[in-house]
Amino acid sequence: MQERFKIIYPSDKAYQEALDVQLIREAYQYKSWKKGAKQIKMRLERNYGVIMNLKKIRRLMKKNGLLCPIRKRNPVKAMVKAQQSHRIYKIAYQELLKNNGIIQSMSRRGNCWDNAPQESFFAILKTESELDTCRTYETLAKTILEYIIYYNSDRPQWNLNRMTPYEYDQYLRKQCPLLLPSINVKQHIIYA
Repeated sequence: MQERFKIIYPSDKAYQEALDVQLIREAYQYKSWKKGAKQIKMRLERNYGVIMNLKKIRRLMKKNGLLCPIRKRNPVKAMVKAQQSHRIYKIAYQELLKNNGIIQSMSRRGNCWDNAPQESFFAILKTESELDTCRTYETLAKTILEYIIYYNSDRPQWNLNRMTPYEYDQYLRKQCPLLLPSINVKQHIIYA
């Protein structure tokens, strides 16, 4: 007696979702730096020519346990900022600093946009790289330098028209050649 076997093919939707998950996983693991959904979206477009909806990427990441690093507010910084804004704490705070040999520098009122680019870069660096695994100064310095090179030349920025900082710099040089000095930027400037 001859038995008949029915071959079951996955539905087109399930098959496509499996392919999408595989692509998302490859983009997530690209160069071993942690990535969020927007970085994965840009990596898919750059490396694979695949345009995928951001909601779909987030849904498939969540479904497959690909965690996106989330930056949380530092409660210590919030407390210090709150203390700085209250007149009551000013004298006690200054005395505490003086007793611990810390010199307070307050030449003018600081504005939130003064350090915004640097603070943003360092927040991204701490979120995407695993600095806590570095046990020596040399490995820490090497990890940070590798990340800076990756950040400048290989990590597209959502707000830079989805270009890397280096690509965006070259784009601006073509748009406004008279306004920017002509130097080999990649060797001399660290974009952060």
